Amino acid sequence: MKIGKRRPPVSGVIRTGSEVRAQVEFEKFLKALSSYPERVARDPALSFERHLCSLACTQRARASEDRRRG
Repeated sequence: MKIGKRRPPVSGVIRTGSEVRAQVEFEKFLKALSSYPERVARDPALSFERHLCSLACTQRARASEDRRRG
């Protein structure tokens, strides 16, 4: 058997970029789901979709601002 051609076994889980993005999206959805009842009590005309989008936009703006601050 040739040595050096095989990779050593990997312990733990390696996550792909798409898996990480999916996890982030899932966490955003759960956050919106848990905060929606309180928000809709204040604004009964608010749809869940608009609430979810408003949270996502707020998080993107914060992340962008954090990157600029460096």
